[in-house]
Amino acid sequence: MANTRAVRLALTVGLVTVAACASDATPSDDGAVPSTAPEPAPPQPAPSTENSTAVATSTTTTTSTTTAPTSSTTTLPGPEITAEFTEVACWAELEVPADAPARCGTVEVAPGVDMAVAIAEVGSPDGPDDPILELVGGPGFSGTIELGDWIADPSDAGGRDVVLVDYRGIGRSTPLLDCPERDEALRATYADTIGFAAELDLIIDTTIECRDRLIAAGAEPTSIDSDVIAADLELVRQALGIESWNVVATSYGTNLALAMIRAQQPGLRSVVLDSVYPPDRNSFVDYGVNAEAAIRERLALCAADAACGERFPDLENRFFASLDELQSDPYRSDIADPLTGDVVPIAFDGADAFATVYFALWDNGLTTLIPTLADAVITRNAGLLDTF
Repeated sequence: MANTRAVRLALTVGLVTVAACASDATPSDDGAVPSTAPEPAPPQPAPSTENSTAVATSTTTTTSTTTAPTSSTTTLPGPEITAEFTEVACWAELEVPADAPARCGTVEVAPGVDMAVAIAEVGSPDGPDDPILELVGGPGFSGTIELGDWIADPSDAGGRDVVLVDYRGIGRSTPLLDCPERDEALRATYADTIGFAAELDLIIDTTIECRDRLIAAGAEPTSIDSDVIAADLELVRQALGIESWNVVATSYGTNLALAMIRAQQPGLRSVVLDSVYPPDRNSFVDYGVNAEAAIRERLALCAADAACGERFPDLENRFFASLDELQSDPYRSDIADPLTGDVVPIAFDGADAFATVYFALWDNGLTTLIPTLADAVITRNAGLLDTF
């Protein structure tokens, strides 16, 4: 439960971080700040069928192994960079055995900017040499952290290797554009409900503090947007010596995949878009409405099922009514902090409850438990709320 408030605030943090870091820049439609890099060249004629891109709208199973790394020079906007993969021992936090079929390393995507890369070498020896590139969402999630999962269960790779990356400023990429001052300030609010306006002010103040610190250290927060990261991914392909790859993108990752298509990157063999993040919409603006619609739809499914509806009658109305009650009278408890192990007091209000149920929808293993979780919110079931 200590994570719930942080997760809920992440929605606001994302929007405020963009605004605070942008300074005089104007956010683009995908919520990112436009790059200071030159405008990309006008679209060229459609590539030949030998280099065509297949775009799928549902997950597919594909099969590979990566080819030997090579170096080449990119012609992408900005300083000329030699695409080179520098291999390192896989980072300890990825928790993969030393003898695991994996390679880890970095690719310099701009002067002083390295993108972390991990490769799950789970391809069949006689399989094709076009690997999968997994693009995770967020924006802000780490891709390399999934290395252990792919090694433990490579069945979805269908015999191909899987390339994982941490986008600029994230995870094991450097420099890390993290804001611990903001996170620490928010953690201090877990024991009480200071109200949304106060939380928003806290986020804005600490995000600006973080932005100023990063700029003073030489970072350029306004130079990062989806097109820039898409160009980084092309450098990664070149550095790994991959002729073509199959992009599997989820959520915000689909925005990057679409940017790769717009740039007509030469290595795209196929693209799978799962839970599309439209580049012409600002998801931070739409998030609340979409989240409520998703919860209501899931609870309506329970009402339409005879057994679920009997066990949890009028669940949708009761759940949303309970959010107002929790907002004025939060559920309070003492729980173990998942990061430190220390027992800390928490105050769980209506906004926290909403976020808890919504983010459970992101996990296929939890979707069937949504009615039970919603009922736990209504009844203030300590056994479930303290452990979820």
